[in-house]
Amino acid sequence: MNTEELLPILEKDYQEFTPGELNVLRNATREKYHWQGQVEAETLLQSYLLFKRRLITNLETVFIEPRHQNHCGVFGGIHVTNDSPLIHTWDGIKKEPTGSFELRGGEWFGVLTVFYFDEETEVVCLSHEGHFFRVSSKRFSFSI
Repeated sequence: MNTEELLPILEKDYQEFTPGELNVLRNATREKYHWQGQVEAETLLQSYLLFKRRLITNLETVFIEPRHQNHCGVFGGIHVTNDSPLIHTWDGIKKEPTGSFELRGGEWFGVLTVFYFDEETEVVCLSHEGHFFRVSSKRFSFSI
């Protein structure tokens, strides 16, 4: 595997890859993990996250906090809650679950990649234990 060829690719978000860059990542995945056959999209994303965690030393950071939820009562009253959602973590090329943590208040995390959709934004970050997690702007507040 040619690290010099992989580093510029890892600096980008996963959604920004060209077909050629995806092919470089696919070949690196086959070589590193001795993968036989087709490399599925989910496996390719996992490989990207693993390579990025290992090779990129300075990650962009993001402050993530639970989104305030407004609940309307039957008589028109509004009750604002700020729950502490459970965030599940995973690791490895096969996305094995590693545990979970509760996000109380807000915390800073290293960002590995961002996914932009019409109705929401999602970030994949590193937990403080070094495992991966993914959160959505529908349940969490963050600016990227």
